[in-house]
Amino acid sequence: MVYDYNLIRQAEQDIKDSYWDAMERHQSRLEEWYESEYGDPNSLDPRDPDYHFECDS
Repeated sequence: MVYDYNLIRQAEQDIKDSYWDAMERHQSRLEEWYESEYGDPNSLDPRDPDYHFECDS
């Protein structure tokens, strides 16, 4: 069987691209879940009296 290295390289790149696309989708779902549970982390102000940092320890 003759290997087409360009085809192999393209297939490897497609696999990497699909992996990173899946990771980006997962990250955006995590961010949406976090914002729905805890609110927008960028809008939190530590000087706000209602602000409290939750820690498991």
